[in-house]
Amino acid sequence: MPKEDTQALHFIEKYPQYDGRGVVVAVFDTGVDPGAAGLSRTSDGKVKVIDIVDCSGSGDVDTSFVVEAKEGAIEGLTGRKLVLGKWDNPSGRYHLGVKRAYEIQPRGLTPRIKKERKDTFDPKQRDAVNKILREISELKADSPLKKDLEARLEVLQSLSFEDPGPIYDVVVFQDSNGVWRAVVDTKETGDLRDSIPLADYHLEHQYSTFSEQDMLNYAINIYNDGNLCCICTDAGAHGTHVAGIVAGYFPDQPELNGIAPGAQIISVKIGDTRLGSMETGPSLVRALIAAERAKCDLINMSYGEPTSKPDYGRFAQLASQFVAKYNIIFVGSAGNNGPCLSTVGAPGGTTSNLIGVGAMVSPDMMKIEYSLREYSKNTTQFTWSSRGPTDDGYLGVSINAPGGAFAPVPNWTLKKNQQMNGTSMSSPNACGNIALILSGLKSLGLKYTPHSIKRVLENTASVNPDLDHFSQGQGSLQVLSAFEYAKKFSEESELRIDLTVNGDRGIYMRHFNDVTSVKEFTVNVQPYLHDSLKNEQKLKIEKRLLIKPTQRWISAPEYLFLPFEERQFKIAVDPTSLPEGAHYGEVLLIDSSLPESGPIARLSVTVIKPITTEGPTLNFDKLKYSPGLLRRFFISTPNGADWARVRIRCANVAPRRLFVYQRVVPAPLESLKKTMDEQYFWLEGSDEKLDTFEVYSGQTFEIVLAQYWSAIGEEGEFSLEVDFHGITVKERGSGLIGPGECWVGQIGFPLRAEKASPKAILAVIKKKLFPISSTTVPLHPTRDCLPDGRQIYSCVNSYQFSISEAATVLTRVNGFDKYLYDSPHEAQFWMIYDENKQLLFSGDFCPEAVSLSKKGKYTVRVLFRHDNLDVLKQLKTFPLLLEKHLPKDKQITLPVFNSLPEALVNGTKFSARPKAYSKGQTDVVVVGPPPESKLPKDIEAGDTLEGYLLFRIPNEGENVPDSVPKKGLDRPIGGVLISYIHTVAPSPPRKGTSQSYTLEESKSPQENFTDSLQQHAADYITFLVSKKKLDHAKVILEQSLAEYPKYLPLLKAALGFRMKEAETAKTYKPELSNQVIAAADAILGEISADELAKFFGLNHESSENNELKKHEKLRDILTKALVAKAEAYLQIYLNTKSEESKLAFLHNMDEVSKWHKNLSSLSEISQNSLVHYEKIKGNLGGALKLMKKKLEAANDKDVSKEFIELCKEAGWDHWVENKLAWNIINFPSNFAPF
Repeated sequence: MPKEDTQALHFIEKYPQYDGRGVVVAVFDTGVDPGAAGLSRTSDGKVKVIDIVDCSGSGDVDTSFVVEAKEGAIEGLTGRKLVLGKWDNPSGRYHLGVKRAYEIQPRGLTPRIKKERKDTFDPKQRDAVNKILREISELKADSPLKKDLEARLEVLQSLSFEDPGPIYDVVVFQDSNGVWRAVVDTKETGDLRDSIPLADYHLEHQYSTFSEQDMLNYAINIYNDGNLCCICTDAGAHGTHVAGIVAGYFPDQPELNGIAPGAQIISVKIGDTRLGSMETGPSLVRALIAAERAKCDLINMSYGEPTSKPDYGRFAQLASQFVAKYNIIFVGSAGNNGPCLSTVGAPGGTTSNLIGVGAMVSPDMMKIEYSLREYSKNTTQFTWSSRGPTDDGYLGVSINAPGGAFAPVPNWTLKKNQQMNGTSMSSPNACGNIALILSGLKSLGLKYTPHSIKRVLENTASVNPDLDHFSQGQGSLQVLSAFEYAKKFSEESELRIDLTVNGDRGIYMRHFNDVTSVKEFTVNVQPYLHDSLKNEQKLKIEKRLLIKPTQRWISAPEYLFLPFEERQFKIAVDPTSLPEGAHYGEVLLIDSSLPESGPIARLSVTVIKPITTEGPTLNFDKLKYSPGLLRRFFISTPNGADWARVRIRCANVAPRRLFVYQRVVPAPLESLKKTMDEQYFWLEGSDEKLDTFEVYSGQTFEIVLAQYWSAIGEEGEFSLEVDFHGITVKERGSGLIGPGECWVGQIGFPLRAEKASPKAILAVIKKKLFPISSTTVPLHPTRDCLPDGRQIYSCVNSYQFSISEAATVLTRVNGFDKYLYDSPHEAQFWMIYDENKQLLFSGDFCPEAVSLSKKGKYTVRVLFRHDNLDVLKQLKTFPLLLEKHLPKDKQITLPVFNSLPEALVNGTKFSARPKAYSKGQTDVVVVGPPPESKLPKDIEAGDTLEGYLLFRIPNEGENVPDSVPKKGLDRPIGGVLISYIHTVAPSPPRKGTSQSYTLEESKSPQENFTDSLQQHAADYITFLVSKKKLDHAKVILEQSLAEYPKYLPLLKAALGFRMKEAETAKTYKPELSNQVIAAADAILGEISADELAKFFGLNHESSENNELKKHEKLRDILTKALVAKAEAYLQIYLNTKSEESKLAFLHNMDEVSKWHKNLSSLSEISQNSLVHYEKIKGNLGGALKLMKKKLEAANDKDVSKEFIELCKEAGWDHWVENKLAWNIINFPSNFAPF
């Protein structure tokens, strides 16, 4: 554990009693394992982890189903009988829930458990297969059993093992003291007599372990009067490692101690297990609430994401409020997105009220922790450590700290400790050091505020002359110096001064037009006092400040008088004489009465002097590299360029070395997710690398090529070539294509001669879905209510869509899908469920496409949260955008023409061969609509087909993906997006239809009239049945049968009515089955089966075509009657087990088989009947084959149960257990909670 670089070791030696005692640190992370090494006790014997909270919701279990015990047992939601222990439960009422282990296991654990469970399953499967093979081998070749056994073997070997994982019953009850407790059936036996009921962790500090196999520890929290139980596990090893760095304590191995072994920890899980371990809006806000509720002194958050706007959004606003109002010091990682500038992440590197920490690596770390055989003698920055400033000029990195450590990890990893590196490690190192300072200050009764501690750290940090401020901030944290400073100047802790320029927290002159002349800026000076101080304190504020620029190219006045009000002063920045590259300075405000205390406010000033070029190409040659050396290239994009190609070459490079190539091309309101790209690659000999990316005319972008900090070697030379290209596109009209319409545009080549080959593809169907329901409710008053009493509400919108075949889809909440920390809303979290309410996929602000393997109807539920009901009210009708990604073979290539007249006649198209254009030349491009025959079959009016029109020629060897990216289409480099809006022509007016009648010459007019009446009655009854108007149909049927009792079409309609009547009955009624049988017998009485058989036993000439059709029709009616009769008898048998009905079922199925040898091809006969036919005949193998096919076609609970019963009969207990578990997962009673 690196301690000397920050003076932590010397601090503990000098002040052993200030080792973090009395300090509580909230660890916002993946969760902390309370059973991990070093995390059981503090140095003074207290419990180390004093609370465990899962803020993500991923551990939540719906326990709203309540039962009462009978004879000391209840039936769990898994179906298991649960034998209860002798627990203190005066009410006798138990809340039940069920949870799948893989929903709460960290992703790092699940693969191991799955492998071990499969290793247990496979021998059972081999034994079952070998048993059948032995049975077959013992039979004679003509044995009738052989075919059945072979069918069983075929099914057994075709079953694909998917591990459902353990599935736990959860039992919650309230004891006589009013404490809610929970028991989890981790053994899956139902025997809970020896289980210890757990209370909320903070009450008794109890936790348990699921099994010796997984070694996963868990704690419990119970909400909503027992209706919601949260099983708290960690989502990864990260949080435990962070906690160990902050405060791990090893009494027998003090060298393994964390920085502040006396501090106590609160585990605050913000990483959602459903998303791997990604933080979400709800988890972040709940985490703040939990930290304040526990009266934490410090928060460490080694988490973060890029943001489109720094120091903005719901979380940044709330975090700043919590820091200011509740005196909580918030430490955050700056990010691991370096080495380019402006790569700091939110919230640690972008939020003013947080302390952002960069990551350094010292010679001792290189030597001992990383075991390098050659290493630098100087401390350096980890290559990947994020750099400032933010887009609004704020430095971002406050201080530096060691960015690597060996520290404890959860027991489920089967390791005591592990090495990790990142600003995730430097942040808790800094946080632990701050805990030492607070421990001392609190013991001495000295005042401090979060801002004063940040100023203490920055003013005492050790500046590394080999590193820039963008990397190290104000320098390396020095805890001993900081503590002595804090003691000396504790009375100066109350005042905070914010400096802004036009609302920005610094000055950032980045683009060429910014640095061509001297610029003047007005600096706003705003004093603040901590929220806890009274107004009378403001009367005492009267500061005489010195204004000190740190660079000669910054001019400022010398003095500023500051009462408790906003003031202003002007500064000038002269970048004209600065060389190319990045330059940093500050404007410092210093209290003239205490100049030795250092700055009380800083304004960062960053100037980027870019490289400019008149031509399209830049070359940088003969570059030398050594370990950790990085070279920055700030380049101003020439006018007319919209993409660039970078080529990296090396010569005589040995040994093979790891390099980092990174570029940042800033774009308005876009985060680094969109504007940054990086590659790690090995270079040796004369290797070459290529990159193509989008640029913006007149804007400055940055390229960094760095030798990785630990890569050994200095031999060889490198060159970097930047080649600019540009194609201007001017659209004429809306840019949308519709039926019969064309996209028309003019392309130009302002920068250089180019080759282009227009190619237009439509690849995505987009449709808007509107909510089918929306529910807004207040959330739990403990974890979803802000300390000032503001209640947080949830708004859940439900949407539905259907697919006709397997598809890849992406659901997007437009306007929300790019924002997390920079979102003004608290959350958007979506879940996709199938028709059975099984949760298939979850996602948040960064949606990706998912594969839906089966056709059918799906439900998407989207959660929005806020404490302002007016905000949520606006979202109740908010549409969801559904994108269906077309596979490569179904994407639509559009015709591209060089003029509109050619397009109108489908004439000459652009050649597939690239066309050469000279500089300044223009051309017309016309894209025609897709042929109607090529449109997807499930596209509907109002849907949009989206794709791209690409002009540029891809680089040789460039990987151009065939499929749509998981995150959806983006504007292609050297091209534009195009859309086709599908419309449908109005249907022509419907003409009146007339009933077709048959006129037989051999019959009298009265007989033909009677036939038409009979036929009309039959048709009308069939129509009523199809509309489910059974009461109406019954009346007409009885009247018609009374008049025409032997008319075959009418008898057929009567059978259809009776079948529908039985089918729609909620429960089995024997009289309905008997009525079906009677209706079938009425048909069979009117058809001579013998004559029909005799007819089909002869060959018939084509001249007898009409006669053949007549008899085929009779055969179809006969078949329908026999099938209906068989299925009616089957229903009687299944409900009564009557031998007579079983034999009747077999007889009628045998009769059907006389007319149709392949029963499975008959649409009239159900799979259920076929299965039972095989089963009753003793063909268990045939029944299994049919039922498996039925199950694959429809994921139905009843079908699954029947398949399980067949597996029981076959003796396949391992598959019975597997399928029963999947039934619990596949057919939940309710939607999974958010």
